[in-house]
Amino acid sequence: MIILIVNIVAALQALFYLCAIPVHLAVRVDGLRVGAGLSAFERRAARRRADRELAAPPGQGGDSPDVRRVLRLLKRLRIERAELVGRVALGDAAATALLCGLIGGLSRALRGRVRRMRVDVRPDFASQRVAVEISGMIQARAGQIILAAINLLTEEAFPWISTRLKT
Repeated sequence: MIILIVNIVAALQALFYLCAIPVHLAVRVDGLRVGAGLSAFERRAARRRADRELAAPPGQGGDSPDVRRVLRLLKRLRIERAELVGRVALGDAAATALLCGLIGGLSRALRGRVRRMRVDVRPDFASQRVAVEISGMIQARAGQIILAAINLLTEEAFPWISTRLKT
């Protein structure tokens, strides 16, 4: 009986530590090409994977995930840290300014959901060619990702749970 209690406590403690692992998602956008990398613990490894996927020839990258599912999963997460760094040049000064303003507005709207946020997207008004080079990083805890995924899967499996009452 005592051995069973010790095993249960050890399993709960291991699960607690597993849920505290930081998970990093890096996304790089360069023009119309996108590269993404995921890593536990290490920010640089996620960036390297995103760079490698971006440098791969078209069609050689991995399977692209369902964007709607990823966005719904990210909506349920409590993000620890986010950063967005890059340069935007659309060839037209007004369009470049509008896009930079849009990115700045969206970043300010997200500040309530993110603990620490850094946004440094600079416009390049002098460039005549279209160039968008943005690198972003999101950090969340593994436990939050697991709970958000379970919530998302149960919502898809049992859609009547989320049906609003019509009275």
